[in-house]
Amino acid sequence: MQAALSASRRDADTLDAGFEARFASESQGRYAAKSIAQRLHERIGALAPELREALAESGAYIEVPRLSFQRVVRGTQEAQRNNLFLRIPDRDVPVPTGEALTNEATLGAFVRIPGQGGVRTFVVSLSTQATIEPVQHDPMTYTGLHLDHLFGDVPEYYVVSRIHIQKLAAGDDLVHTLSKRLHEGHRRYWDFAYGKTREQAARNSHADVRQPPCEPRSRRLSRTQMLFRRVSLG
Repeated sequence: MQAALSASRRDADTLDAGFEARFASESQGRYAAKSIAQRLHERIGALAPELREALAESGAYIEVPRLSFQRVVRGTQEAQRNNLFLRIPDRDVPVPTGEALTNEATLGAFVRIPGQGGVRTFVVSLSTQATIEPVQHDPMTYTGLHLDHLFGDVPEYYVVSRIHIQKLAAGDDLVHTLSKRLHEGHRRYWDFAYGKTREQAARNSHADVRQPPCEPRSRRLSRTQMLFRRVSLG
């Protein structure tokens, strides 16, 4: 552990570089538009025939959740790092700070298919193993229940203040439209979730402070070892 910390100089930039390299690799690999399209074709091919037929309907359209996230702080110390000089006795109480941020779903969307029996709904998500599957809930309800399927890991300093749904055309090729949109969403995910830790998001933080490298700790000799050392030295 000591060697690892010394090698990285306990530097957050080292971790940032590692995340950035991983993100770039994912964006060009498993989350590239071509890879997502292949994944969707495979998952759709594994669906029941009636579900595949439903997805082939020309009336299908896409709905994308848009959420308003409110930046919050918890506790007096975090409030001070954000230039809010408030006394917050309970760290579990979120205190809003700044304007709300509206963000479009990064890792998921819904496919809606009108029919005689009503509107069928499929959720498409890079965060789920199934990738695409039918759901009973409407998009608004499903988003509230499964936020991580559509937005990934939401930073803990955000709380959801509002959900609204945007309707989009599916185009001539539903899989192509979805794969392109999910690829772009994955690229936006860096700014939303990968980009900042709680400390880095603070306005007056210590995120730029660098811990000096750890020096190897000198081993303290026992009294018996000291005695033998003196004898050996004459």
